[in-house]
Amino acid sequence: MNFGGVGGGELLVILVIALIVFGPGRLTEVASSLGKALREFRKMSQDLTAELQKELEVTKELQAELQKELQPLTGEEAKKQPQTEGPDTPDDEPSTNEE
Repeated sequence: MNFGGVGGGELLVILVIALIVFGPGRLTEVASSLGKALREFRKMSQDLTAELQKELEVTKELQAELQKELQPLTGEEAKKQPQTEGPDTPDDEPSTNEE
């Protein structure tokens, strides 16, 4: 039996130490609180995962819409669009500034 990297013997030692530290009456309260905290953590984790999945789906939908919008700009239509990159003069021309 391997419980998150903790074997049966180690788990038994942990339980005995917890019984000594908290006592038999308080141990049930601690275990109950620990169980509630674990349930809340799992619920929050599931909620976060669900929210991230929703956002991922929205992002994928937006990406698909963007690709559909950009698709007409490929091919001949892209060549017809004015280029706004860089200056009008090529960089190959020698500089006339001499010091």
